[in-house]
Amino acid sequence: MTNHAPKQGLDKFGHHYKGGQFIPFYVPREIMPQVEGQYYEDFKSYAASLLVEKEGVDPFSFKPHQRIMVDHAVSLSVELAVKPIIVSIDGYIIDGHHRWYWHCIKHIPISVYEISLTFEDAIEFTFSFPQTYCYRDSQGNEY
Repeated sequence: MTNHAPKQGLDKFGHHYKGGQFIPFYVPREIMPQVEGQYYEDFKSYAASLLVEKEGVDPFSFKPHQRIMVDHAVSLSVELAVKPIIVSIDGYIIDGHHRWYWHCIKHIPISVYEISLTFEDAIEFTFSFPQTYCYRDSQGNEY
């Protein structure tokens, strides 16, 4: 089970945690895996034995761990917002926090790709997909 950071403490990744409405612990966006929508079909094939597609899921059933740029999340286009999010089997969001938040504020069910691995293992697996990147290692606007 993932240990949660105490308010105003450090999480297990050594990052400062400031608390927040949806954040049980904090993992900075710049070190989390990102999979662009154009690679989702390839990711589904790559993860076939570990991936379960789910439709119409209550967005409040997932556990975020990143701070959300609310202005960015609420201004997402419907086309972008309906792209599935990637989650671990224990319910943590791997990729798609802004899309998740968009669904939460609109109270709309969400589509997910659930990886049949726990949080840390799902992160490692997602990074093993060749088209995965993280903002720490790329240039440009992360939002």
